[in-house]
Amino acid sequence: MIRSPRSRLDKLGVKLEMHVTLVGVGDKRFVRALHQRAQDIAAGRPKKDSEMILLLAEAPAALTKLRPLRGLLVPHEAQADDPSQGPLTVLVSASH
Repeated sequence: MIRSPRSRLDKLGVKLEMHVTLVGVGDKRFVRALHQRAQDIAAGRPKKDSEMILLLAEAPAALTKLRPLRGLLVPHEAQADDPSQGPLTVLVSASH
């Protein structure tokens, strides 16, 4: 039995005071929890020098947004905490 399950933010690798961009993510509870942890959150229009971008892809066509989003991220080498963890996360919805 897991007594202290990790939160969704922990599983995604969101760290305190991160600069995060949300693309297509509208879950109000998730966004509220993110505001309590992240220092700066950009929603709607992606922000340059984001440390993490969370993209909700409800259809395969949404994945075409990945390439232009990569250019908005802080260079991976500049992220000192855990260089093995990628900063671009795709949240896939199985609502179809």
